[in-house]
Amino acid sequence: MGLFHSVRRLASQVATCKNGGMALSPTWQAVLSLGLFLQISGLLLIADGSTYSTQVHLFLLLPSLVLLLTRPDLRLWKQPVVLALTGLLAYVILNALWRTEVGGKNPAYWLKIALFVMIYTHAVGRLTLHPRTLITVLTLCAAVAAMFAWMTLIHQFGIKAIPLDYAKIREDARLYTLDWQGLADLKHPVVAGLYYGVFIILLSQRLVAAPLRTWQAGLILLGIAGLCAYVLLTFSRGAWVSTLVAGLCLLLLFPGRTSRALLISGAFLLLGMLVMFWPEVRNEWLVRGASRRDLIWLSWLARLPDFWLWGEGPGTSFEFTYPWGGSVKHAHSLYLQLWYQLGLPGITLFILFLGCLLEKGWRLRQQPLARLGLALLILAMVAMLTDVHSILLRPNHYWVLFWLPAGILIGLRPPITTDPQQENA
Repeated sequence: MGLFHSVRRLASQVATCKNGGMALSPTWQAVLSLGLFLQISGLLLIADGSTYSTQVHLFLLLPSLVLLLTRPDLRLWKQPVVLALTGLLAYVILNALWRTEVGGKNPAYWLKIALFVMIYTHAVGRLTLHPRTLITVLTLCAAVAAMFAWMTLIHQFGIKAIPLDYAKIREDARLYTLDWQGLADLKHPVVAGLYYGVFIILLSQRLVAAPLRTWQAGLILLGIAGLCAYVLLTFSRGAWVSTLVAGLCLLLLFPGRTSRALLISGAFLLLGMLVMFWPEVRNEWLVRGASRRDLIWLSWLARLPDFWLWGEGPGTSFEFTYPWGGSVKHAHSLYLQLWYQLGLPGITLFILFLGCLLEKGWRLRQQPLARLGLALLILAMVAMLTDVHSILLRPNHYWVLFWLPAGILIGLRPPITTDPQQENA
């Protein structure tokens, strides 16, 4: 009974925003902020996957569900982008029900994943009504990521004394883990490159969104330098390109003297690196090419007549064996993978959802959070061309890449009156 009354008391601490949304009390903001911090930074701070899942469920998903059931914000759900997301998730569940057992998962599993996605985007969306709070949480997460990036660089190339040799790092020492006590272990260089790339965009937004003191700008630039070095040494070209494209879009969305200075200095730095490391660049792009993804995509195209309409079912692996041996279990493109699994209706609904997110972000681009959300979404969309294999999973690193910006854009509201928090975001 005591717990029940505590939940009711917490749920009652909701007010109305000036823009018509349901504002959260400081208590609710603190609860959801803690949960979001654990979901994002817990991937670095928590070594055990089971412990990570438990804490995300307890501190983020459960409070979000309580808030959704006790104080729903109807305006959050009455918008085209949420209808598109609901349609996509409903189709996934129906597709799974039709096939009863596919990809090793039963329909109840996909229902649970759909519920997790809706609850997570609800939590991020409700925090978006409080831009200062959300930006503070994201900045703290970026600071943690920058700290671990520098720690990894120091540990790998200082303490372990791995030589800074292209061939050595490329073949045996691509970054993806701190390699100490299981912390900051993202299991694969591609995943690590995309995850840390998100924080490059977050810190860059803090640099260009508003004037900063010299020491603040210096700390942010130090953090960006560590993150960029880490992403570079993952040798994940998908992460390189997606971060570069998203960073360029961010600077164009935040026009100003700082953005122009970063564009010019970045262009000169990139040109200088191309000249200095041309043999390595040539090897990456002209010799390694698409890392044999072209063979996978040609196989996908050859099988298209078999699955183009209804797909093979959610969670189904795309099995491909190379002529010389070795195999992969996904199409190395989220768009192709979703089409393979969900068919034409599924990929159409997903593209419709992306289009709604882009349209809403562009329409509300006067808001700093909308421009940040757009840049992060562009990073995810470019990355999904070649690297991401699934976004319909339990909370993990890909949620930071895709569902975080999706939640931010879903939570945005057209301003009715001037909100000081949004001006200072």
